[in-house]
Formats: sequence, structure tokens, C-alpha cells
Amino acid sequence: MLKYLHISNLAIIDNLTVDFSAGFNVLTGETGAGKSIMIKALQLVVGGKINASYVGNDADSAMVSAQFIVNPSHCSLAMLKQLGVPVSLSGEIIIRRVFSRRARSQSWINDTIVTSGTLRRIGVSLLDIFGQQDSSQLLDPTHHGKLLDNFVSTEVTTKYSEAFQSYHSIIQQLNKLIREFNTLSDEKDYLEYR
Repeated sequence: MLKYLHISNLAIIDNLTVDFSAGFNVLTGETGAGKSIMIKALQLVVGGKINASYVGNDADSAMVSAQFIVNPSHCSLAMLKQLGVPVSLSGEIIIRRVFSRRARSQSWINDTIVTSGTLRRIGVSLLDIFGQQDSSQLLDPTHHGKLLDNFVSTEVTTKYSEAFQSYHSIIQQLNKLIREFNTLSDEKDYLEYR
């Protein structure tokens, strides 16, 4: 869950902090109020591409940060542990991204500096933005398994993983036997011909 979003010097927004509550949150406003800038800030905080024009007129750099709270079994925590990024027991993930007019950026997750590629990998698991030109995890087959895993226990996913590995091993053995059979069959035909 997105807990808060902080924006500093991004386009027309000088300084803004938005706290989100559990449940359904709605951002409304007239045209030009800054809704699309908030969406852009969310895209940037999860690894979106940076453009120097995003930095506010009187600033040298801009900053976006967000706090996410996830359950302890969320896949992003496992990814962060693998990368050596400290994770809290409460499932808190704080992402901060600072970028300059030269479109250079630095990114941190839980106060550990990370690459933009790492930020995108983690960001995909934390946030899905639905818009006219934005893609959705729901349409990306590589994420279907992760979405399903959120609805089953670790015991079920472990048993499934073991069964799948066993199945895959048997298929490999079967393919090996088929190749050996075809080789022997070709040799038999050749020998019968000779």
C-alpha cells in the first residue's frame, strides 16, 4: 500500500506531501491542478524515465519519495533481501529519487543507493499505474504467477514448485530417451540398408 508521496521541485509543484489512507483514495481537481504531475512522480519513484524538463523552473534538482507498506510475504521484500537492501519487519519500503537538470539521477531504497534498473524491478512489484498509455501488470504474462502467489500460502507454492521441478526433470528425461531412440532407429535403418 502506498502510504505517502513527497514531491519537491517537480514541474509546477514546489513542495507537496500527500498521505494516503488504507482503502480507496481519489485524486480530483480541475485541469492544470497537478494530478498528472503526481502520477508522473509515482512513475519516477518506481524507476520511470527522467527528463530534464521535469525539474521546476527555479531549482537545480527535483526529488520524489514514497513510502510503501507491504505484508511480510510480499515478493519485493525477498528481492530487496537478495540485493542486500535492509528491510524492516513492518514491511516498510521507502524509495527516494533525486534528479538534476542534466537528467542524472540517484535512487535509494531504505537509504541504500540502488541502480535505476533495480528500482524498476522493485517498483513493478509495488505499484501498477493504469492510464491511457500505460501498461498494466494484469496484461503482462510474466507477472501472472506473482499475482496468483499472493492468494495462496507459502506451503502451496513450495509444493507446486517441487512438483513442477519434478515434472520438468521427467520431461527432460523423456526428451533424452526420444533422442536416443531416434538415433538408434537411424542407425538400425542404416545398418539394414548396408
